[in-house]
This record gives sequence, C-alpha cells and structure tokens, in this order.
Amino acid sequence: MIRTSSLIILLLLQSFSAYSAPLRLADLVKIGVRQNPQIKTAADNLAASQYNTKQAIGALFPTVSLVVGQTSTQNAETLVGTSTGTAQPRYTENYNAYLQATQPIYQSGLTAAINQLHTNEEIANLSKASITQTTIMTIVGAYYGYAMEARLYKAALDNQEILDAYKNIITRFEHIGRARVTDRLLAEVNLTSAKANVSDFDALMIQQKEILRQQLAMDELPEVDLESDTTVTKVEKINATDAVAIAMKSNPDVLNALKQPPLVDYEKDVAVSTDLPSLNLTGLLGYQAPDQSDWQSNSAQYGSILVQLNVPIFSGLSSIYKRRSYDAQKQSAIHTADTEKLAVESSLRQDLKILEDTYNSLQLAREAAIKARNALEIGNRDFQRALISPQDVLTLQTTRYSAEQYFITTLFKYLNALLAVRQLMGINLEEAYAKT
Repeated sequence: MIRTSSLIILLLLQSFSAYSAPLRLADLVKIGVRQNPQIKTAADNLAASQYNTKQAIGALFPTVSLVVGQTSTQNAETLVGTSTGTAQPRYTENYNAYLQATQPIYQSGLTAAINQLHTNEEIANLSKASITQTTIMTIVGAYYGYAMEARLYKAALDNQEILDAYKNIITRFEHIGRARVTDRLLAEVNLTSAKANVSDFDALMIQQKEILRQQLAMDELPEVDLESDTTVTKVEKINATDAVAIAMKSNPDVLNALKQPPLVDYEKDVAVSTDLPSLNLTGLLGYQAPDQSDWQSNSAQYGSILVQLNVPIFSGLSSIYKRRSYDAQKQSAIHTADTEKLAVESSLRQDLKILEDTYNSLQLAREAAIKARNALEIGNRDFQRALISPQDVLTLQTTRYSAEQYFITTLFKYLNALLAVRQLMGINLEEAYAKT
C-alpha cells in the first residue's frame, strides 16, 4: 500500500513537472493535436479504410472449405409380384467429406473495388490532414490572439507608469510654479484613462487565454511563453503563380476534391460488375460413399476440377441507366473539384497580397515605434530643462503609445496572414509550428 501511494505521488509530481517551464507554441500545437477528438476520429476512420482495403485484397487469394455432409434420398417404390423382383430399400444414404478450393480467375469489378478502397483510404488520409491543419491553424490563431492582448496589456502598463511618473513631476512643478493647475489636472485625467485602458486589456487578455485553453481542451492552462514565438523574419518571397501551383499539389481539400471523379469511376465499375462475366476455378478432393464404413476404400475417394464461367445474358435496361447515373455523378464531381480549385486560388492570391502589404506596414510600424520612443526620451530631457511645455510631453507620449499599439497589432496581423497563406498552400503546419 505504501509503495502504491508513493508511485501515485511520483506520477503526479512528474505530470506537474512536465509543465514547469512555460509552454512554447510548439508545445501547445503538440498538445492540441494529441487531444483533439476530431483528429482522433479521423485517425480511426483512416485505420478502418486501411483494414477494408486489406480485406478486399484478400479476395484475390483462393478460399478453402471443408465440407462434411450426409444425404438421405427416398427411393421410388415399385409394385412387384410375389414371384418376381427384389424389394428396393426405401432410403439411400450417401456420406461425403471433401475439401473445396475456389480461385477467382476473373471477377468483374474486383480490381475496381480494390482501387475504390485504395482511393477511400487516400481520401481518409487527406481528411485527417485537413482536420489537423484546421486544428493547428485554430490553436496558432488563439495563441497569437493571447500573445497580442498580452503585449497590448504590457504596453498599456508602460503607458500608465509613464503617465503616473509624469503626473508626479507635474505636481512638483506646480508647487514651484513651473506648471499650471490645468497641466496637473490634464495629467490626472490622462492617468485615469490609462488605468481604464489597462483594465480593458487585462479583460481581453483573460478572454483570449480562455479561448486558447478551450482549444487545447485543458482544465487549466499552464504558463505560456508569449515572446519567443513571435519574432518576425521575412519569409522567402514567392509569387502568386508559384504559390497556386504548390497549393494545387499540396492543399488537402483540393486533393480530396480531385480524388472524387476517379472514385466515381471505380464505384461505377463495381456497380455494373454484376452485369459482366466472371470466371472461377473450383477443385474438390475427398471421399464419397453410400455407407460410412466404406469411407476409407479406394472406390470412395474422388476429386474434381471445375472451371465455371458465368455470363449474364440480359439484365433489362437497368445497366444502361446505372452507367448514365454514374457518368452524371462524375461530371458533378469534376465541377466541384474545379470550384474548390478556383476558391483556393482566389483566397490564396488575396492572402498573398495582404501578407505583402502587411509586411511592408510592419517595417514602417517598427521604425515609427523606435522613433517615437527616442523622441519621448529626448522630450523628457528637454522638459526637465524647461525647453518644451507639458503639452509637448503629453503629445510625445500619446504618439509613442499609439505607435507601439500599431506595431503590435500589425505584427500579429502579419503573423496571422502568414499562417493563412501557409494553410492554403498546403504547407504542413505541424512541421512549421510544432518544431522543438
């Protein structure tokens, strides 16, 4: 009992220690993929498709059966005179035991059935990939939302601290006659507004944290590293034509749509196979005797080989309309695939333009934020030397805070745009965002 309790305590300590360090984005993606029920369902469906394919392939091999039976036949009764004929037994019993092996030589639709199941397996794999991509995109988006609100909250705190320090300076300057009462009142109003701003961003940060926790299906979200995974480096520029070409070969939704027309062809071949010939080879080897005691006699042993050809002659008009129905379904699948390709291409071209514009805006926003911080530092020094007015300092601080906010929002707008482009191009998001 003591050993069991110690083991439980050790396991609990290990589970808590697993989250001792702040979770990075890669950790969150791995947790989300591992725990998402939709991904688990897709994985089960994929496994079922694989087993169905193996089951169909097994039909290519011969089947062997052991047949043991007894046949009792009632003989016809003949009226015979008392002086002629011999009475026949009323029943004749026949015993048999044999092995029967059947090998399909040609089965209409069997190859198509296997190809159909292979295609279903590929579609199940693409479905799992699509669900995984969507799950990761949602988790990364929730992480970016949490990280952005956390940075805006921190910027609001910095703004509050600066305005608080400024208010204290103005209060002292009012006492020595270097500032007016209106300057102090304006500083107090700005400080109060800054505190309200901090409270607003704190609520938004908590809300985004809850969204992230829900996406991860965790009872309690451990500490998350919100800094190291938002460093921006310009990705290799790719033109829209190349991006679309990659998407047509990698996007799981596009590939899924392209699998549908050939799948309809395979389904048609399977459906019409009942109207086509089939050829089987059947072999029998065993014993057959009218009396059970004679089973081991040489005369009771027998074997046979049968080649059976089944050729349907007429099946009515159903076969014709059956083929036309599948032809119409194939055309519908082709049009659906074309629609999916056009939708992905259109969305990708738009998101690429957004990505490029946002990146350019981000560079300008970063430069503006740096210059605004430098300007505020210079303004504070000049204010201490009475070279500028209190209103000038407030203007510089307002400009610095606005520039900082714009830089943060533009940063995460760029990161989300990059995420959307990668998802549309079919880039493996698990490899892109779950790297250790």
